[in-house]
Amino acid sequence: MDFVRWGRPMNEPTTIAVLNAPSLYRELLSIAEAKRSSNREFRIIEIQATADLKGVDLVFFGTGTQTRWNELIDRAQLESIVTVSDQTGFMDAGGLIEFSIHKNRLRFSLNLESTETYGVDLSSKLIQLSAR
Repeated sequence: MDFVRWGRPMNEPTTIAVLNAPSLYRELLSIAEAKRSSNREFRIIEIQATADLKGVDLVFFGTGTQTRWNELIDRAQLESIVTVSDQTGFMDAGGLIEFSIHKNRLRFSLNLESTETYGVDLSSKLIQLSAR
């Protein structure tokens, strides 16, 4: 998480929530156990509802969440939670990071207009790596 700054102490654990993406949740659990970034501890949780976003730093919205994007994104913006999805149209709905496959390569786009709304600071390196 060296690419995002939330304006809080680095020694606090980073909480990543996953909604409707069980295989990603399992993969993140195994990665979090094996690695640390900048001596930061990662906590991975699986959520079901908007209320579960309390204390979350980053949330991934999986398949089937499109009908709830407005509610989820509004809550995430209030809580300074980075929102991520691989669903087409996520950024247009106000999401912060959207992953896509282009010519068999994983790409991501950033909704730079929304970073102030979210209250997070994205590193220039992350911005340079993004497709948009």
